[in-house]
Amino acid sequence: MAIAKILISGCIDVGSREIAESLLKALVPEAKSIFGQGSVDVRLVGTRICITIEADRISRARALFNSHIYLLYSIINTIKQLDKEVSIKSGS
Repeated sequence: MAIAKILISGCIDVGSREIAESLLKALVPEAKSIFGQGSVDVRLVGTRICITIEADRISRARALFNSHIYLLYSIINTIKQLDKEVSIKSGS
């Protein structure tokens, strides 16, 4: 039996609309650069970033998922680090 489509969908609440909008701006170009490998849709829902991945093979869906989740993780950690540095410099 052949699998017609793999669909992975999930949301991450980042707690801030401003941060969520920044993440969306960073993720959309990456999502649009997927050609012939499947599709990635990134949406903003309040303070959440929602990602939907569609592919014809499990391995392709996993690769797309891992790539986008790691990018999101890296951006969030960078924002947290910058927040810490700004807090330290401002004496907060």
